[in-house]
Amino acid sequence: MGKMRLLQNSKGIGKIRVFPYQECIRKIIRGMSPTQKMKKIGIFFSITSLLIVILFIAISNMFSNTTLKENDLDVTRAKVKAMNSIVQEMENNYFDKIIYVSSKNALIGLSKYYRKDSYLNTVLKRPLINNLQNLIQNGTIMESNGNMIDLKKINCMGSPCITKKYVMADLKPEIETVFSDLGMNVHEFKVNITDVSQKDPWTIEIKADVSYFFEDKERIISWKSISPRIVDIPVYGLYAFDYESGSKGNFGVITTAWKEDKGSRTEPSIVNKMSTHDHGAGYLGRGICSPDFNVGGKTCETD
Repeated sequence: MGKMRLLQNSKGIGKIRVFPYQECIRKIIRGMSPTQKMKKIGIFFSITSLLIVILFIAISNMFSNTTLKENDLDVTRAKVKAMNSIVQEMENNYFDKIIYVSSKNALIGLSKYYRKDSYLNTVLKRPLINNLQNLIQNGTIMESNGNMIDLKKINCMGSPCITKKYVMADLKPEIETVFSDLGMNVHEFKVNITDVSQKDPWTIEIKADVSYFFEDKERIISWKSISPRIVDIPVYGLYAFDYESGSKGNFGVITTAWKEDKGSRTEPSIVNKMSTHDHGAGYLGRGICSPDFNVGGKTCETD
């Protein structure tokens, strides 16, 4: 704030500066009777009091507005902090769960569809990674003739090959609803499979990039990124077969009763078995075989 200026007389003694309207009021009062003076002085002080009240209200409003703005800023900071925590929690935990559910659903659906046609080599037109990408996104697969079919609508042994609610096309609206309740909009959420391999006889490893773009409804802050994830999928629950004397047999669901093939001629991995146009990819170690595996009296562990 500026400092009040002082006028100096010839003796150097400071005097308070007199404003014109104050001098006029003094002259008016000097020319009045005592009664008139008292009345005018009363009016003057009433006006002065009113000005003080107006000034007090203005200052109060100024501080009130400042406080409100500070409060709004604190609320915004708290909101941004909370939303950052939500996005971080999604990225650290729920992205993996979404990939797990959608990938396991796709693998089971693909294995059921393959089993439905007795694991014919011509059934799966594309490499496993491409089939999985389509199945995860919308539940479709390319047939040997090049046509795309919807496994959500194909009957595989009494039920749809793939469960509709675990496909990304159906999961995304649910994700959008959850984020909407939290005050955020989902502009993009996509899972892109980058690699599929057999980590060990019992585990399929899925590598995927999750692309997302979230924004709060007030458009104050947004989150846009690509998050690389690695998720392990157990093979239990998938349909598979054994190679016996060069042919496929013992069709069934993989359970804990299946065994690791420890013989000299090991079974192909599950990734290899589901990749008819991609043999040799994935895990190169031992596969697994069913409890009924039998080749000339030799079991899964001794063939």
